Amino acid sequence: MEIINQKKLESLYNLQQKGEWSDIQKNQLELKKKLLEDFKAGWLNYKKQHPNIKPFFDLKNKGSQELVIDEKIANEYKLKEHLNDFLIKSQNSTAGIRAFVDICNSQNPQKMYNDLFLAVLVQAEAEFLKQIHKETQNKLENINVEEFCQALRKNIPKENVEIIESIYKLKLEKVIELIRKTPIRLVGGEVRRHTSSFVEMETRILAQNGIKVITLEKYSDTTAIYIFSYLCFLLGATGATYYTSSHSSNYVCGRKVLMSDGSQILPDVYENYRIILSRIINDDIYKSKKEHKIKISKSDHPNILNSLSYKKIAKLYSSTLNTTKEDVEMINKAASNGHKIIINALSGSLGKTLKPIFSELGIDQGIFKWLYEEEDSLFNNGFIVVRSEDKETNKSVYSVEHLGVDTTIPEVVNTIPYKKLLKGKPFGMKIYECDPDSDRFVIKQIMNKKDIGLLDKYGIQYYELDNNKILAAPSPNKVFLCLDIIDYELMKSRGVWDNYFSLYLITYVSWRAWSEFADSVGGLEKMVTLVGFKNLTAFKREVEEWYFNTDKPELILTDLLGNKVKMDRTKPVRIHCAEEESGGRVAGMNKICHSLLGEKVILMPEKSAADSLISELISSSKLYLENSSDYIIVNFLDDSFKKYNLVSKIDFRLDITHGTPQGVIAQMDYKEQQIEMEKAGVIKANFNNFFFSLARAVGDKKITKQKAAEILTEIMPAHKDTWCCLDKIILTEELLAKGKKRPEGVMMTFEQKDGCSTVITEFDFRPSGTDSLKSKVYGDASAITPAQLSQIKNDFEELAQGDLYKTLEKHNLESVIKKGQNI
Repeated sequence: MEIINQKKLESLYNLQQKGEWSDIQKNQLELKKKLLEDFKAGWLNYKKQHPNIKPFFDLKNKGSQELVIDEKIANEYKLKEHLNDFLIKSQNSTAGIRAFVDICNSQNPQKMYNDLFLAVLVQAEAEFLKQIHKETQNKLENINVEEFCQALRKNIPKENVEIIESIYKLKLEKVIELIRKTPIRLVGGEVRRHTSSFVEMETRILAQNGIKVITLEKYSDTTAIYIFSYLCFLLGATGATYYTSSHSSNYVCGRKVLMSDGSQILPDVYENYRIILSRIINDDIYKSKKEHKIKISKSDHPNILNSLSYKKIAKLYSSTLNTTKEDVEMINKAASNGHKIIINALSGSLGKTLKPIFSELGIDQGIFKWLYEEEDSLFNNGFIVVRSEDKETNKSVYSVEHLGVDTTIPEVVNTIPYKKLLKGKPFGMKIYECDPDSDRFVIKQIMNKKDIGLLDKYGIQYYELDNNKILAAPSPNKVFLCLDIIDYELMKSRGVWDNYFSLYLITYVSWRAWSEFADSVGGLEKMVTLVGFKNLTAFKREVEEWYFNTDKPELILTDLLGNKVKMDRTKPVRIHCAEEESGGRVAGMNKICHSLLGEKVILMPEKSAADSLISELISSSKLYLENSSDYIIVNFLDDSFKKYNLVSKIDFRLDITHGTPQGVIAQMDYKEQQIEMEKAGVIKANFNNFFFSLARAVGDKKITKQKAAEILTEIMPAHKDTWCCLDKIILTEELLAKGKKRPEGVMMTFEQKDGCSTVITEFDFRPSGTDSLKSKVYGDASAITPAQLSQIKNDFEELAQGDLYKTLEKHNLESVIKKGQNI
C-alpha cells in the first residue's frame, strides 16, 4: 500500500469540504497508514537528533531491573514540563488525565505519556497507595476474621466467593487478612497502542514496591472500564488503574485512577498524590541532585496475580444485573423468530468482555452480527484530512487527523461506510455502538426516507443510505431517555415499582426532557448535578452513607438548582439510574451489592454500556415479538412524549474547536506544541470567560438579566430574539482541593415574553474537561432545523475569534479568567 501524497490529500480534503465522503471512507486504511508513517518519521528524526535515547526497561527481560534518573535524564525527558502540564490538568480531572503519546514509540520525551514520566507517575502511586491503604486497615482493624467472613458468605453469592478465592488464590479468611495487611491494586486497560506495555510496567513497579497487583491473565488482554470499577469495589482493592482515553484520538493516551469503591478520586484525596509526585520530581530528582531509582520486579513476583479471566469477570458482573430468566427467554424467542441486531465494536474492547457476559446470561448470540469486532489500537475509522499552513513557505500543507471513534460526532460517522456495511439490511434494523472502553452506548437505526419529518420533529440526525433508506442517529440523551422509560415501565409491569423510593441522578446539560419525565412519574425524584460522573457519584455516596451507615430516619438533599428531595426509610431506596449528557449512563440495581470490605452500594459508580445495552435488547425483543411500531425508536419516543406529556423535543451539542488542528499539534516538537496549545487555550479562555463573567455579574447583582441580554444582543445581534427571552443565567462552579472552586459552566434558560419568542429554551456553555482544544455549547429547543444549528455553530465559532474581553471592559464587568490566561 503506497503512502498517500500531498496531491491525493488535497483532493480528499476538497471532497470533504464539499460533503462528499465516499472517497474518504474508501481511503480510511490509507489515511491511517499515512498518520502512522508521519509519526514514524517524526520519531526517527527526533532519535537522529538525540541518539542517546534508549528504552529504560526491557519487558522481555523477566528479571528485576533498575532505572536510574539523574538531572540530565530528567531534563532530556522534560520531567518538569510534563509535571506542570499534569498538575494543571489534574486540578480538574482527578480520574482521567489525557495527553499526547507517540503511537510509534513510547520513549518519546516530547509527549507527556512517555515511559520515563509514566514510571515516575507509578512510583508516586505506590507511595500514595500505602497512604490511603490506612483507611482500609482502619475498617478491618478490630474485626473477627471468621465472623466477618461468615457475614460475607451470607451477602455474597457462593459462586462469587469461589471466583474471588480463585482470583486471590487464597481462601476467603486469608484474603481478608491480606487486604488488611497489604494495598491491593487492579491494573488494566482498553485497546490502545501501548496499553499492554504500560500495564506490565506499572504492575511490576507496584509489585516491587510492596503492592499486590491483580491483572488479567495476559497484559495484552483488554476489558471495559465498568468491569474494573466493579471489581475494584467487589475485591476490596485500595484502588485501580485503567488505561483509557475513551473515544479520543489514537495519539491521545489516558490513565484513569479509581478509588477503593471504584469511583473517581475526590480532589482533596488526590491532592496528596500531586504532592508526592511534585516532591519526587522537584526535590528527590532536582533539588537533592542525587540519582533517583525506580525498580521493576521480576515477572513472576509473588505480588503479581495474573488471575482475571473473561469467564470470571462475566460471572461476577452478571450477578449485578437486573436481567431475569424470563427476560433471557424472551430475547432468545425473538432470536429464534428472526430478530437481528448489529453491534459495531468500532475496533475497541467491547467484544472480549461483552460476549462472555451474554454467554453467562444464556443469551443466544446468533441474534448479533458484529462490525469492526477485531481490536485495533489505531482503529479503522475516524480519519480525515486537515489543512494547515507551513510557516516558512506560507503554503498549505495537508495531513491526517484522527478524530477518535465518538459516533455521536457527524464527522466521525461520515468516515464509516454505513451505506456499504448496511447494504441489503431491512428497515428497522438497529445498530448498537460502544466506544473503546465501553462506557458510551449509542444506537442507530435503518429507517424509511418517508419518516424524515418525524425525525426532524425530534431533532434526530440521519444519514443517507440507499433504496429510500436512511440511518437515524438519535443523540445519546434521547437514547438514555428511552432507556429510563423502558426500565420504569418494565418495573411497573412487574408490579415492583411502588415497592421502592426511586432517585434519578442527572446532569444539568441537555437534561430538560429527563427532568420532565421525572416530574411526570410518581415515585421518581430527580437530583440535578454538575457534569461529570464524580458529581453524580457524590450524591450516590451521600445517600448510601445515610442509608447504610446511620440510623437517621430521614435525609434531605439539595441539588445544583436548589431542588430538595426528602427520603425516609418507609421503602427501600433505589437509584433508578445516573446519567450525563452523551458521556454515559449506569442503570440502578434492584438489589444491594456487597464488597469484601463489608461495604454496600445501590448503584455502581462508573458508567456502563453493558447494562444499558441489555436493557434495550430486552425491550427490542419484546417489541419485535409484538410486531409493535414502537420498535422504531422515534415512534417509541413520539408515543412516550405523548404518554408522559413531555415538551423538550430537541437537544443538541455544538463542539467549538479552537486553534490549530489537534493532529497537527500532536506531531510538532515539544516547544511548538506548547506554543500552539497555549494559543488555543487563550482562545478557549476568551470564549468561556465571557459567559462566566456575564453570569457572575448577574449573580452578584452587578447587572440585571435585561442588561445581560442587551450585551449578548450587542455581540450576536442575529440571535436577538433568543437573548431578549433570557430568563435565568447561572454560573456553575466545581469544588477543587482545599475548598477552592473553579468556574465549570454557565446555564442560560429562555422563556417566551411579551414581544419576543424563541425556539431555544436553553443554552449551556462549558469548556471541555477532556479536550484542551474544545468548548461545548449545549442546547434545548422546541424546534430547530439542521441549517439553523449549523448557523448557530458558525456564529459561536466566529464569536470565539473576537476579543470578548473588550466587550466586558466596555461594560465595566470584571473577568473571571484574566486576559491572556490559559484554560
